[in-house]
Amino acid sequence: MNKKPTDSATYSETTIQDWLALSDEQVALIDLKVDLGEALRSLRTARGWSQQEVAQRLKTGQSRIAKAENAENSIGF
Repeated sequence: MNKKPTDSATYSETTIQDWLALSDEQVALIDLKVDLGEALRSLRTARGWSQQEVAQRLKTGQSRIAKAENAENSIGF
């Protein structure tokens, strides 16, 4: 079933930052985490390493590497 807005419905465009009420600093931190995760994955795959191999080199667990590559909030940099 398709729902159509009524004539009285109003919509406004907003940014994710505004919608989530994020400060500029919070957005910058999110961008940094995403960039670091992408760089980690890029370097790892360019060298042909698995997440497990990187984890062993860094003396941490594979899941932590996966979380870093995906910029999950559960880890800090």
